[in-house]
Amino acid sequence: MNHTKDSISFNVERITLPFEQWLKIEEPLFFSQADAAIPKHWEIIDTLAPLSPFLRSVALIRIDGDRLCKLNGRQRLQLWKSGAIQKPETVTADIYDVSQAEFDKLRQRLYDERLELLPPHELVIATYKELGLNFSSERLNQGFITEALNIALRGKPRAQQDKRSVREKQEIDIKKAIDSLKEELTALDSLNLKPELFVTGVLAAALIMVANDPNTLEFFRRLNTLEGKVSADGSFDPVEALLTVIDSYKNKRIPQARMQVELCGKTVKAVMLWNHGSDSPKYWTKNTLRAADYQPFIRELKRIKAIHEARDL
Repeated sequence: MNHTKDSISFNVERITLPFEQWLKIEEPLFFSQADAAIPKHWEIIDTLAPLSPFLRSVALIRIDGDRLCKLNGRQRLQLWKSGAIQKPETVTADIYDVSQAEFDKLRQRLYDERLELLPPHELVIATYKELGLNFSSERLNQGFITEALNIALRGKPRAQQDKRSVREKQEIDIKKAIDSLKEELTALDSLNLKPELFVTGVLAAALIMVANDPNTLEFFRRLNTLEGKVSADGSFDPVEALLTVIDSYKNKRIPQARMQVELCGKTVKAVMLWNHGSDSPKYWTKNTLRAADYQPFIRELKRIKAIHEARDL
């Protein structure tokens, strides 16, 4: 490494290194949290020549004596790259030595702090990244699945849960919920779900039913591609019956929580009818779908996933 060295204390070392070399140093996940100042702060400092040394002063962590990571400088990095402030030839870095265990502890604490401040959908996206999940469908990759997870695991949105009960006192652990249902989420993502069809209640039902029987994924594929059928006498198959229900709810003026619970129940009912097969008289209907009791399916899901004892799921 090309730099000049100056020892300023027992455990802090100051070096000067080329800017381009600093750019290549590893950026841990918490690097984005390191700077509290707004970008304008650095732009103003850039106008004052006497503060130039401060502007190009950064901090690094050295893990177990050899691995370097950036500790701060994210906003200045973006401003230097964009040309908003003049890029320096060199930066001065204070290096702080830590052990791998200390670094892991720091990383976890900063990560937890960041998660606490995130809106629900951003927390979901951060969880995807942590679990190595990369969803391509708009319905899932935007992260708006928190209430679907609540319904899939507890039968109702968080707002309708009884916070006095042992089972519903705690909020669900989003990371554990996504990890438990990652196979179902991945399978559904492969269908490139249409957001207008897979609203919260329908998505919740899809998670429940695919967890109970992976073969029901075919039902949701047909739903997603609008492959419902109408018989010669005007009867609907379960896919078409559910498409009709979903469409009818677009104009209903009822509370969202109630609507999604009803849609979950009616989606489960449609899958139950579909499982009878097209030769069964129960398969075809001219009537509006009635909501099924889906709690037995949730209990079976939790048994399959071995999470029935978890109080945070």
